[in-house]
Amino acid sequence: MLIMRVRPDSLHALRRRARPIVMRTSRLTVAAVLSYLVARAVFDTPQPLTGPLTALLVVQATLFSTLTTGVRRVLSVVAGVLVAVVLSSVVGLTWWSLGGAIAAAIVIGQLLRLGDHLLEVPISAMLVLSVTSAETAGFSRIAETLVGAGVGVLVNVVLPPNLRTRTAADSVERVAERAADLLDRVADELPEGVTAEQARGWLSDFRGLNRYVEEADRALQAAGDSRRLNPRAVGTVDTMPVLRSGLDALEHSTVSLRALFRSIADGLPEQQSATDDAATQHDPQHDPQHDPHHEGPSGYDAPLRAAFAVLLSDLAEAVRAFGRLVCAEADAIETNPTLSVAADADGAGSTGEAPLRTALEALRETRARVTELLLVDAASDPSLWQLRGSLLAAVERVLVELDVEERARRRRQQLREAEQRRSHRVAAVRARAAASRRRAVERRHSASLERHQPPHRLPPRGSTGGPP
Repeated sequence: MLIMRVRPDSLHALRRRARPIVMRTSRLTVAAVLSYLVARAVFDTPQPLTGPLTALLVVQATLFSTLTTGVRRVLSVVAGVLVAVVLSSVVGLTWWSLGGAIAAAIVIGQLLRLGDHLLEVPISAMLVLSVTSAETAGFSRIAETLVGAGVGVLVNVVLPPNLRTRTAADSVERVAERAADLLDRVADELPEGVTAEQARGWLSDFRGLNRYVEEADRALQAAGDSRRLNPRAVGTVDTMPVLRSGLDALEHSTVSLRALFRSIADGLPEQQSATDDAATQHDPQHDPQHDPHHEGPSGYDAPLRAAFAVLLSDLAEAVRAFGRLVCAEADAIETNPTLSVAADADGAGSTGEAPLRTALEALRETRARVTELLLVDAASDPSLWQLRGSLLAAVERVLVELDVEERARRRRQQLREAEQRRSHRVAAVRARAAASRRRAVERRHSASLERHQPPHRLPPRGSTGGPP
């Protein structure tokens, strides 16, 4: 019998990924069911589905945007109901009045700046118009929306959503993984020969990395919003500066890599020469562009292509190691909120630095070998100086962005700023506590004086109160 063995770290990763899914599902379900029960109990409506729908829309938002989402949801429903009530009481429902109602509802939604809730205005109007009594249906829909929004806000306060730090870190690492995978693929294809069309395809693939960068940027924005007004963020350190600086470095690196492949594409001929075409037709097995010993007009001969393939492979390893380092930094800060600059200098915050250092050292050695090969041909052909200089400059920019020492300096600066913010918060709390104790002592002292002070007696009637 085959027994499957699951590694403990795999189980831990599975539980870590499943926990937010279970939590989110539970919160959404509880909010929807609770709003349904409250609406039925308060308004005696047989199927108050507007309340659960509103609760779902409110709870799925972050705690900071919950109030805004709830208010916009209520405004959209009220506006749609008013449009439907006015229409049903004036002209009734026809095809042209329905079109006018939809147009009016959209215009009102734009004036109210409802954003993503714009279409809920005409939807609410059409749902109210679909029943016989528009006034009663409109009141019920507004009431159910208010109940759903209230329940959604309450659930978000009692059961606050999870912080989205892990999702943001994974999205940043995904950018590094996608860029490294592309570099590995090019490194595998380059020794077999390269054409201008193939190089343009590589360039297009690297431009496609913008999609992953934008996704990571949105994930970081959502993670930052999830911390605002969230009780789960109390006592934790904000890892967004670490992740943001890592994403910026990766974005700058992808821009440099695009420039690198643009230089490769610019240095290749658009098509084979006439001599190469004739040779290919005479001998189909002889394709100059894929001959490992062929040197094209741009000078990309076999030794140079092989060396450049090793360079791209080392670049891929460095980019991949950098992405893992960024995630390791975020995890170290999140699991140890009191991490200090001194502890980080001793190595507590540099979990993933060793693989990146090794990858960068190998990359620098490969770059030196490629530089020698590039400059040999460029010395005999001055027209290649600009092209190959841009290649080396692109690699140098990537090395600067991924530099370990610069990364450590930024991390320690961020830790120093976090320590200053913590000390300021502690000082403010202590100052408020001292002021509260001082006011309490003053109140007790005043009360004690009032208890020990003799009562004031009025002088007898007819007495002037002066000396005898």
